[in-house]
Amino acid sequence: MSHLGKVEIAPMQYLPSVHAVLTILGYCFLAAQVANAVLFLMQDYALRRRRFKGVFGLLPPLRQLDRVGAQLLVAGVLLLTGGVVAGIAMPAAAGTGARLNVAAGVFICAAYAGLLFFRKRNRVRGPLFAKISVLLFIVALLVLWPAHATLSPS
Repeated sequence: MSHLGKVEIAPMQYLPSVHAVLTILGYCFLAAQVANAVLFLMQDYALRRRRFKGVFGLLPPLRQLDRVGAQLLVAGVLLLTGGVVAGIAMPAAAGTGARLNVAAGVFICAAYAGLLFFRKRNRVRGPLFAKISVLLFIVALLVLWPAHATLSPS
C-alpha cells in the first residue's frame, strides 16, 4: 500500500468560485422568472382583451405561470443569498470596489427576499407580482453594472 500523505485543502480558496457559481445561477433563475413574468403579463393582457388567437392561444394558464414564477423566485433567492454570503465571507479585498459590490449584492438580495416574503404572505400576487419582478430585475442590473465596473480586473 502506498501512502499519499495528507492533502490539505484551504476552504477559503474556493470561496470566489462558490460565490461566482451561486450568484450566476441565482441570476439565471431570476432571469427565467422575469421571462415567466413577461409571459404572465402577456397572457393577462390577452384574457382582459379577449384575444385567444395567435401567440396568446399558445401561452400556459395564468395559475401555472404564477406558480412557476413563485418557484423560480424561491430558487433564485436561495442561490443569490448563498452567493452573497460566500462573497461576504471571502477575504477582504482592498479598495472600495469590492465593498460597493458586496453592498449592491446585499441590497438586491434583501429586495428579492422582501418580494418573496410578501409573496408568501399573499400580499403580492398576479400581475403586481409579475410587474414588480420585472422592475426589480431591471433595478438589479442597473445597480450591479456600476458596482462591477469599479472592480479592477485581475
